[in-house]
Amino acid sequence: GGVNDAANAPTQAQKEKLLADLNAKVAQVYEECGFDSASKPSTLFMLSQLESKLEVLLAEIEMMPQDYVIKAEKEKEKRRRERKREEQQALQEQLQEERNRRAVERSLQAPKKRVGRQLMFRSKPNRHENKRSGDENRGNKDNND
Repeated sequence: GGVNDAANAPTQAQKEKLLADLNAKVAQVYEECGFDSASKPSTLFMLSQLESKLEVLLAEIEMMPQDYVIKAEKEKEKRRRERKREEQQALQEQLQEERNRRAVERSLQAPKKRVGRQLMFRSKPNRHENKRSGDENRGNKDNND
C-alpha cells in the first residue's frame, strides 16, 4: 500500500500548522511559569528553560518536610478530581440539553406519513378443543386411504 501511505501522510502545510500550534502551547506554558516570551524565544529554548525550572522545583520539593509534601499533593489531587467532575457534569448537561432540543424539534415536526400498504393484524388460527379427537380423525383418514 504505497498509494494509501501517501494519501494518509500529512502535507507540509499540516506539519507547519501542527508545529505552530505546538509552539503556541509551549509559549502559553512558558508564560504561565513566569518567563518572559516577549523576545520570541524558540520552542526548544523555551522547553529547555521549562525543564531546568522543573528540576529546580523538584529539588526544592525534596528539601521540604515529607508530611507537608504528601498533604499538599493530596489537596492538589482532590482539587483536580473536583475540577474534572465539574467538567464532566457540565458536559453531561450540555449533551442532555442537546437531546432535549432535538426532542422538541421532533415534536414540532409534522408526524411522518406512513408509506406503503397498511399492516394488518393476523389472527391466530383456531385451535381444536380436544387434541385426541383430532388425532382420532387423522387416524381414521389414514385407515381410509
